[in-house]
Amino acid sequence: MGEQIPQVSFIPKKPMVKNAPRFVRTHHTNPISFLALLIFLFHIGLAGFVYYRQQELVGTIKEMSEQLEVNRADIENSSLADIKLMDQRLRAAKTVLNKHISASTVFDFFEKNTLKNVQITDFDFSDEGGTTVEISGLARTYNALGKQAELLESNAAVTAVLFSDIGLTDTGNVEFSAQITFTPNFVRQMRVLEASTTTN
Repeated sequence: MGEQIPQVSFIPKKPMVKNAPRFVRTHHTNPISFLALLIFLFHIGLAGFVYYRQQELVGTIKEMSEQLEVNRADIENSSLADIKLMDQRLRAAKTVLNKHISASTVFDFFEKNTLKNVQITDFDFSDEGGTTVEISGLARTYNALGKQAELLESNAAVTAVLFSDIGLTDTGNVEFSAQITFTPNFVRQMRVLEASTTTN
């Protein structure tokens, strides 16, 4: 009995493994996820650039639209003023032409429609009405004056002839005054003739 029982201990007195390997985490980069990250960053940058350019273009378009409206208003105002001025000038010219009878055209009429023994000494027409001419003259006889009246009254261009102040002069001639009214058609023809002679 004198044997000693060896003591058994379950706790190790020395480390069982002298140099245990250390577990070091290593980061392995997956090329696909890296590429996806690059594409994602590229798209974010591209979206920012597109947004910036869009805002810049919107501002430019707005500025150009405002300038266009200003220019359009200026053009419309100046064009409208020019058109009104031109319209006023044309109306004034038309009014003047409507009232105007060329003296040379009327002289031509009397030259062709006056008898040889009748002389016109005074001639007056007004641009106001444009259809009436007043004349004074001398005829050799009452008979010559009557024929002159018939000639004027039978002319298609004349609507009325009114003789007045008929009397004998000291030399034995017949003096007279007359008011001759022309048709509006004849007056228009005189204006056309005058316009054609002035343009030629």
